[in-house]
Amino acid sequence: ITFYSVVVFLGEIREQNGDSLVHAAIVTEGAAVGSAEANAFSVLQHVLGAGPLIKRGSNVTSKLSQGIAKATTQPFDASAFNVNYSDSGLFGVYTISQAPNAGEV
Repeated sequence: ITFYSVVVFLGEIREQNGDSLVHAAIVTEGAAVGSAEANAFSVLQHVLGAGPLIKRGSNVTSKLSQGIAKATTQPFDASAFNVNYSDSGLFGVYTISQAPNAGEV
């Protein structure tokens, strides 16, 4: 039996301002640089969508954007991110949407 030590941080940060946009991120622990898992997270990041390569790109190959486009017709942006450090990493999704549509996105 292998036991793993797990550190969990749950929380949120809210900043109220006059902006009509909601910036949201869902983040989990990723993988350490050089590990086999780091390669898997990198592939997942690019499949989900690492963001458009050109300014104002439509990101039509992003599975994340394709899924959100089925849920809302309102403007949004979404991308996956993957950051690897020597001991661990971060993997997540970042979205921007109009406040009334944040739940759909």
